[in-house]
Amino acid sequence: MQKLTHWLTLKLTHWLRLKHWLRLKHLSMLRLRRWLTLKLKHWLMRIQMLMCLPKLKHLSMLRLRHSLMQIQTLRCLLKPTHSLRLRLRHWLMLKLRRWYLLKPTHSLRLRLRHWLMQIQTLRYLLRLMHWLMLRLRR
Repeated sequence: MQKLTHWLTLKLTHWLRLKHWLRLKHLSMLRLRRWLTLKLKHWLMRIQMLMCLPKLKHLSMLRLRHSLMQIQTLRCLLKPTHSLRLRLRHWLMLKLRRWYLLKPTHSLRLRLRHWLMQIQTLRYLLRLMHWLMLRLRR
């Protein structure tokens, strides 16, 4: 629990710093999108590797959960219709909500089912990435 709160505060401070950075206009939307696209590629590769493992017991549940949380983060951040400020606020809210959602009181089976359902969104994410690449080429 202590590790989770520590991780959460680190992430929140990082994103608040990024928000401030964006307000100062040191970072363009295009550069941010490129960075997020690279991150997304990296996480997708990591999850595909994790899924290829023969037995679930060899899989670090914490790592899987972390990767899925990161992917959900990117999904909310890369919605082109919303302003960046709104997306960052939405992302912070998601982080806080997820912190309550993944409490250790839930059974591992239930949590695992939840994470595996999230993995199914990868097809959607690949389409999103393709769309992003097309947008960046323009």
